[in-house]
Amino acid sequence: MGTKQRGFTLIGVMIVVAIIAILAAIAYPSYMKYVQQSRRQQAIAALHTIQLAEEQYRANNTKYGSLEELKDAELLPAQIKQSSSAQSGFVTEDEYYMLAVTPQDASSYLIAAEAIPGTSQASDTGCTTLKMNQDQPVYDTNNKHCWGR
Repeated sequence: MGTKQRGFTLIGVMIVVAIIAILAAIAYPSYMKYVQQSRRQQAIAALHTIQLAEEQYRANNTKYGSLEELKDAELLPAQIKQSSSAQSGFVTEDEYYMLAVTPQDASSYLIAAEAIPGTSQASDTGCTTLKMNQDQPVYDTNNKHCWGR
């Protein structure tokens, strides 16, 4: 009587590996797109948080403040922190966007979130720099879609 061998054939295993590779090649770019959108939304949330902090600061002062002044006044939440890398400045919690505030005059300012070079967010086409003033987002030529949900 012959014994029956059990198990997988090499051809069968190679077909399964090929199918998994094809699915991964399709899924990974979509996954990275959603990750970038999520990080971008964190940067937009940080811009809105800074905008609120600026209004609180302005209520107690005669002008809008810099990020350092907002920090000294304890108006910045923990999600906005000073960079731990060699770069100086303030960054989002996940350190994918550098944050900056430029007071224009006593009644206006410009907040910017710029993707940090060398991170995967730097390849977020058209959405690497997000800006907001005291009234609303500042749209560049083709980045209005960056602010959508």
